[in-house]
This record gives sequence, structure tokens and C-alpha cells, in this order.
Amino acid sequence: MSSNWPKSGPNNADPFLMSGIPFVTSSSPTGIPARDTEDRTNPPGGGNDISPVKISFPFVTKWVTIRNIGKNNLRIGFSQEGLLSKNDFYNLSDTNSLDGDKKTHNTLNCFILRATGSDHSTNGFYHPTLHKLPPTTAIDDSVTFNIRCVDMFVVSDTARSNPASSHATGISVIAGLTTIHRSQFPSLTGSINCELAFEGV
Repeated sequence: MSSNWPKSGPNNADPFLMSGIPFVTSSSPTGIPARDTEDRTNPPGGGNDISPVKISFPFVTKWVTIRNIGKNNLRIGFSQEGLLSKNDFYNLSDTNSLDGDKKTHNTLNCFILRATGSDHSTNGFYHPTLHKLPPTTAIDDSVTFNIRCVDMFVVSDTARSNPASSHATGISVIAGLTTIHRSQFPSLTGSINCELAFEGV
């Protein structure tokens, strides 16, 4: 009788029925940089201004809670491509062929959290008539995603043309992890060889 039992994979329900293994990380209130709107291949003072920031989990998540602890709105996504606006520059530290290139299309696939301390809500309560926010305005400073993933990307919603910290924001993250190793999870990407893979990523 074989003892080579198959490993639990991302489509196996059992690991998602147990409570999650805790994973916690945070940045400073200005630890998440703004979107780059100028070429930083050779920025003044070196290439220290890196955006977006990639959060990598060692195992597949069961759920993730993110709080914006900075003073600017925060973009959250599952690919660098999804976070950037047209004419933003790709992350110089990421391992893709577009490093340092400019995004050329308008597709934006991200979720936006409002800045901590914003007056967009009162004691966590949002009323559309009283607060009169436009439909695209972020109304919460934290969110819980009941999702499976191994990587997330974050960046300040505020664009910049210089590295001033006033354009940055910060995050606090807690996740519940499964026992499924990240190597068993597929890469979430909008396209593979120009073919649609995961729409909305």
C-alpha cells in the first residue's frame, strides 16, 4: 500500500474549514509609497523609491484584513498591473519584463481604502445623504477579504512626481493562513501569453 498521499491543494476544502494560522505585518504611517509618475530608472539619490509594495504570504490565505494607517487613500490589488493608472511607472524591484516601463492603458483593477482620520465617516458610520461622497470615494479605512491568495500589492492612491513622504500612506495587515504552501497556488494575473487568465486582476 502506497504511503505517498497527495498533498492538500488550493482546491481542497478541508484546509479552509479550520481556523487560520495568524500572519501579521505593518508598515510605518508613511511606509507605502505613492504611485510613480516619473521615470525612476535613475532617480536623484538612487533607486530607493519603490512602488507598489508586494505583500507575500508563506501559505495560501483563508482571509485577509488590511487597515490603512496613513493619511492618504490606499490602493489594494492582486497584480502590479491592476494598481497602476495610465502613465504610471512599473516597480523597479519587481521581477517582470516591464520594470521601469510606463503603463500605456487605462485598465484599473484595485480596491481603495480611505485614509485614517478622514472625515468621510462618523464613528465608522457612513450615510450617503449626510456625507455626500462621489461614488468612487473610499469610505472605509479597513476591509476584510474572504479570499485565497499568496500575494497582494498595495500603493498610495496619491500620485507623485517627487519622493516626498506627504504622498505616502501606511498599512497594518492580519491574515488567516491555511496549511497549503504558496508554491501550490497559481499565479494571479490578468493575462498569460496575451490570453485572459483571471479577469479583474
